[in-house]
Amino acid sequence: MEWCPRCERSVDVEHKVRKLGRSKSLVKVTSTCARCRTTLSTKNMTAQAAEEMIKAEEAARAEPQVSETEEGKELEE
Repeated sequence: MEWCPRCERSVDVEHKVRKLGRSKSLVKVTSTCARCRTTLSTKNMTAQAAEEMIKAEEAARAEPQVSETEEGKELEE
């Protein structure tokens, strides 16, 4: 989740990866808003670092999000 200035709220992000150079060891990662398709950021990095970053974000998205109020209710019980 990232802040989108056009939507004026936190939105899901889609990552597009494009290979750069002859050896294809560098990639350009473009993050876009899933709602309005505005480009939020672009980064040039190694292919390995990009893969690790995307896997970490997918793992964080897969974990259930528990709000602070729900945590308090569970502790009271």
